[in-house]
Amino acid sequence: LVGPTGGFLIGYIPCALIIGLLVDKLEKKLWIYPVSMVLGTAVLYAFGTVWFMVSLKYTLAAALVACVVPFLPGDAAKIVLASVIAPALRKLLKKQAN
Repeated sequence: LVGPTGGFLIGYIPCALIIGLLVDKLEKKLWIYPVSMVLGTAVLYAFGTVWFMVSLKYTLAAALVACVVPFLPGDAAKIVLASVIAPALRKLLKKQAN
């Protein structure tokens, strides 16, 4: 947690909270899955990038190039995949819980 990437570890908490709360409130709306994941990921990037900037005394531009830009394509692909899988998986898990 004390290293330059500690903000990303801390950022997972509000990221998961945002995604979970939005999906719980609006689960019948399929658009909420990608929207909540994009918002959660943006919060994660914000925590991580700010922490990185403070730790290494980077400018915002340099921190974004190091911490965000390289991960955008992979994170976008994961959001698309998770948005397709999550609604069906959630429905299946709810059915098994009953």
